[in-house]
Amino acid sequence: MNTLTTPSASNWLNKVPEAALSFWIIKIMCTTVGETGADFLAVNAGLKPRAADDWHRLDKAIDPALSALRADAPNQTDCKKAMADLLSTFDSLQAKL
Repeated sequence: MNTLTTPSASNWLNKVPEAALSFWIIKIMCTTVGETGADFLAVNAGLKPRAADDWHRLDKAIDPALSALRADAPNQTDCKKAMADLLSTFDSLQAKL
């Protein structure tokens, strides 16, 4: 008669540290590659914003627009105003960014 054998709990638990170690090795390698790529783009490719203050103004204009659009019950008037303000801010900075 054929019998099914099931792995014991101790065999299964022995694989957990191996999986966790593999996860952290891969995570560290991916993070390192990502950081290195970002540093390369920022330093060598010149992708830094020319006017950091203007980028902050634009970022601050994005927040109300997102809040209006993500509201539990979005109001069309509020959304239109927030988007108009965002576009106005973007247009005023377009030549600088």
